[in-house]
Amino acid sequence: MAKDFFVEVLSSNKSLYQGKSSEVVLPAYDGEVGVLADHGDFIGLLGTGALKIVTSGNDYWFMLSKGVYHIENGKLIILAEKGDASSAVDISLVNSRIPELEEKFKDLNVFSTPEYKNLKLEYDQLKAKQEVYKRTNVVN
Repeated sequence: MAKDFFVEVLSSNKSLYQGKSSEVVLPAYDGEVGVLADHGDFIGLLGTGALKIVTSGNDYWFMLSKGVYHIENGKLIILAEKGDASSAVDISLVNSRIPELEEKFKDLNVFSTPEYKNLKLEYDQLKAKQEVYKRTNVVN
């Protein structure tokens, strides 16, 4: 049986998850990070992507974007600037906005650097929402 550890996920305006988990896969700034019980203490930068929390054999999915995560004494705390549970994803809005952004990205010369960064972040967040929706509603 997998060993459990405490996990808390907070976004800027709400608590997304608090409880035990046997496994977490989180979107780090430079890829994905897997966390199991007895993971060494660590502080890292959060990226934008899908968060998977495994509890009692069930997977729970969230979209997270930017922030930090901290593992200390067998506890994982995730502080995200933006986060949504899969149940909060409006998939029709997500699926309509992604092609709009992809069309805009065809001509990168029309963007200023800050504008491009903001649209790219929105695009990455939408793709993560699409992924958590798919993992929760299509795969299961």
